[in-house]
Amino acid sequence: MTFRADAEATAMCLKTCDLDSRTKPMIPVFQEGYDHSNVRTGVNPAVDLLLSYDGVHLFDQINVHVEHTISDLARLVKNTVVRLDS
Repeated sequence: MTFRADAEATAMCLKTCDLDSRTKPMIPVFQEGYDHSNVRTGVNPAVDLLLSYDGVHLFDQINVHVEHTISDLARLVKNTVVRLDS
């Protein structure tokens, strides 16, 4: 199973993010080819906000530890829901 994200579509989606509503949790999923050094901070506040959250790393190109990443993502979502409910 491989996952692909269209960077332009992701950027458009993030532009619609309600930056004033910082109560909305986000969990970035970093694909294997992601290079943080290519991200310019301060250019897009939505991207900066997204990257300030804990995320998971998905090794989608070599297709290893995918189940582990999905488990980690599920745990983060569950912990977030529990935290928001309390």
